[in-house]
Amino acid sequence: MTWKGLPYIIISSLIFSAAQDIRNIKQIRLVGGRTINEGNIQVAVNGVWGNVCDDGFGFAEADVICRELGFEAADTFTWNNHFGNNSSELRRGRTKYWLDRLNCDGVTRLAGCSSSQLGMHDCGPTEIAGVMCRTRHSKCSGQEFPCSDGRGCVARSLVCDGSVHCPDGSDEKEELCEDVGVIRLRESIRPLEVPGMVAGTVAVKRQGSWASLCGYFKVNEARVLCRSLGYSGDWTVLFYKGYLGKGLSSPIFSRPQCEGHETWIGECPGDTWGEKNCSIGTDLGLLCSQEDVAVRLAKGQLEVRLERFPWASVCSEGFDDLDARVVCRMMGHEGDAIATSGPLRSPGSVWNVVMDCVGYEVQLHQCRLRLMNHTCHTAAGVSCSSKKGEVDAKLRSLLSTDCGVPEDSSRRYIGGLAKSRGGIIPARFDFPWLVSLRNREHTGGGALICGGSIISEDYVLTAGHCLKRRGDLGFVIRAGDYNSRFVEGSFEQVFEIDKVWVHERYGEHNSLDNDIALIKIQRRNGRGFRFSERVKPVCLPSSDATYDDLGECKMVGWGESDFDAGE
Repeated sequence: MTWKGLPYIIISSLIFSAAQDIRNIKQIRLVGGRTINEGNIQVAVNGVWGNVCDDGFGFAEADVICRELGFEAADTFTWNNHFGNNSSELRRGRTKYWLDRLNCDGVTRLAGCSSSQLGMHDCGPTEIAGVMCRTRHSKCSGQEFPCSDGRGCVARSLVCDGSVHCPDGSDEKEELCEDVGVIRLRESIRPLEVPGMVAGTVAVKRQGSWASLCGYFKVNEARVLCRSLGYSGDWTVLFYKGYLGKGLSSPIFSRPQCEGHETWIGECPGDTWGEKNCSIGTDLGLLCSQEDVAVRLAKGQLEVRLERFPWASVCSEGFDDLDARVVCRMMGHEGDAIATSGPLRSPGSVWNVVMDCVGYEVQLHQCRLRLMNHTCHTAAGVSCSSKKGEVDAKLRSLLSTDCGVPEDSSRRYIGGLAKSRGGIIPARFDFPWLVSLRNREHTGGGALICGGSIISEDYVLTAGHCLKRRGDLGFVIRAGDYNSRFVEGSFEQVFEIDKVWVHERYGEHNSLDNDIALIKIQRRNGRGFRFSERVKPVCLPSSDATYDDLGECKMVGWGESDFDAGE
């Protein structure tokens, strides 16, 4: 034996092995049909019944199966579990397949066909092949396909060719020609230990091949994907850029634009499968739930469950007052809510997820989640109050009351014509809380890096990426600034940085996720910012503020005024 001849020997052995597997099949039956000549195909191996996958299954294979069952040939073949019930339980489970990629071209008996090794397959739960065998009542010849409405016959070669030939379109029906709703989740690299939930990287089967997806899907599209997987609960979360795992090849781009009522993603009006490939590692991830969520408090500790599943604790990691507020609202409390933590009472029964509520949601399933890679040690608790505003009042007592009101700059100019409204460049006094973050190159600061907003005498709010990408203490803060290119006068105030806090979940799901940071300045002569008509703090929103309408919002910063000109 030489190495040169080895590949041929291996391939020959595999083909022979597959043929030997098929020759061992002696029992075939049809199930689910209304008559004895139709149904999904099942074969028995060592007394165990299993299905035939519809990958590559066509007229040649259907003819062989029908002959094995004593019929002349097949009228047609079927895909997608045509004679079965594609229930949620079936889609969530695992279907037993004995044969996949069955190929019977040029043969008349099953023993002469080839297939993948017995029991080896890459088929989803609903990819079950079936047949309708010919009888003396068949209206079409052996080389024709009978249209479903009984009003015509078309040549087999015209079936699934992309053009409709039957009056009812049955020769091009998706259920016959497409992998309808064949979706699976590849195992997540982040474990999910929540009964009734599943998470992983989305893979969709198109034209017999599996591919990951990429692109920014909406919640309606996520719900359609979950429905195809057999999960109809309301808790649906999307994850981007390979957060739950990365495929071996580039994922394909899709923009389905689902409305949410579709039974599978192929029914969505904006279906653009394979329009382009995305970069490796940008795979779409998905979390689906089986039931709706319920909450309760047990001695102050939060317990949650999906219907028909056991109660469990929630890990306290990342659980904050905003999450607590949603829990309290679900239990009928509209007052203040405070998040607490304590030791786990039942270490084996805890959701290993981190809640990420904005605070105005009315149900937990409206909140985002993230998954953890480590063991949880403490459980979340909640304290609900019937009083509203106490927590907010305590926070506001620490902030300036003279906030958010710019000086009327029109009186500074003859005729009050200097304001720029509906344009780009603001007047000097419009945004006195705006500061510039600058490189520490010379007195007053060097090159402009980022912007920020004053929130109190000592603190500035800015973007997390300004500090994550460039470091932190190499900056100075300049307040009262208007023209960032030079120092304008003595009214400008420059401070060194004392401390920096970048959001602990910065860049978690996307490169600019949780893009926020807090800066504490170093006081000069015992004082922080000196408030004046040029320097004032911005007002912070109340704890119960919502942002459904952004029509009154303004965005202000430094940089170029041209579209897409960057910072």
